[in-house]
Amino acid sequence: MSKQREMALKVPQLHNDGSEVPPEVRKKIENFLLIWFGGFSRHDSCGAWRSESGQRFDDVCWHYEIASSQFIGDEVADDLLLSIAQIVKRDCAQESVYVRLWDGSVQFV
Repeated sequence: MSKQREMALKVPQLHNDGSEVPPEVRKKIENFLLIWFGGFSRHDSCGAWRSESGQRFDDVCWHYEIASSQFIGDEVADDLLLSIAQIVKRDCAQESVYVRLWDGSVQFV
């Protein structure tokens, strides 16, 4: 068995205008996680961040944890998770999306 590490993805529960992210968006993301990684754990989380202009934003998110080998078949696990993050960014109309990659580094996509 190849070495596995924990990766993570945070998906907002609300759009920036305060409306709820539709359940079908969450289901689509979870289907990709199941197909590409074989499973996930989901937790509710909340946090806050400050924009470059100094404005505070409070977020309520679904925090996904994924255990993965570095490679899934011929694909790099980071590339697959970053692809899902792009879907989150588009479908949830976000400025950026938090992703923790296989090596433990964090990116805001």
